[in-house]
Amino acid sequence: MAKLRAGIAGFRGYSGAELVRLLDRHPSVTPVLLDHRHDVEHRSEPINRPVHERFPSTAESVLDSRLDVVFLATPPEVSMELAPAMLNAGARVVDLSGAFRLRDAATYKLWYEEEHTATHLGACKDITASP
Repeated sequence: MAKLRAGIAGFRGYSGAELVRLLDRHPSVTPVLLDHRHDVEHRSEPINRPVHERFPSTAESVLDSRLDVVFLATPPEVSMELAPAMLNAGARVVDLSGAFRLRDAATYKLWYEEEHTATHLGACKDITASP
């Protein structure tokens, strides 16, 4: 049985690092690290971590590396930017941020004090808009 290839964007943060640690132990998953920051060449490597494949967080990388699923352990605004591209590349997306938790755009704006930029994905639809 082929292993599931799981990309993790935001692997340097607490949630992303824990997810990598958990997936490293899973016998049916191969974690792949996705760099979403522009300053990655200036950042030191995490210590005491197994070596993983690494790619930029782009739709092309998702296609080229044959990722089955992409986990977004990123801030909400980054998740809203990355999710559409990852979905268009054919990967399933699991967002760990708050970007897609709320039912409508007005509630999102109330809580996060910013506009939701990816309402077309199904979550956070503006329920006040006419069909």
